Amino acid sequence: MSTVALLALGFAAAVPAGIALALTFELAAYKRAADRERALRPVRIARPLRRRR
Repeated sequence: MSTVALLALGFAAAVPAGIALALTFELAAYKRAADRERALRPVRIARPLRRRR
């Protein structure tokens, strides 16, 4: 096999792995951003609702 063919094969094999890796990182970054947003949002203190008479 020529070097070019091997290189093309290697690249073709690496593409799906690269996409999977990128998706994983994207998901991790999204989750981290959501967690940070949740942490920054002030926690509402649950107080008993006043009953109207």
